[in-house]
Amino acid sequence: MLVLLIAPNLMHQKETAEQKTDTALVATIQTQVELAEDDGKTVSSLADLASGEKYLTNNQVKQAEKRGITIKDNKVVQNTK
Repeated sequence: MLVLLIAPNLMHQKETAEQKTDTALVATIQTQVELAEDDGKTVSSLADLASGEKYLTNNQVKQAEKRGITIKDNKVVQNTK
């Protein structure tokens, strides 16, 4: 019985944590896009940020792709599910 009361709250907490993580990742990537542009680089994809000077790690790129985060017109966007 107690599990029935706790389980929905745990799922809500997990969703909230994931939303905050996604927001932070979008902000981080947007900052890196701006830094790359300040350095004179053209950024059209996450891969552009992971190659060369490594503005992002491969792990960050994988996480962004998993979460539906992309770059469009020099802006970082998250595709909604």
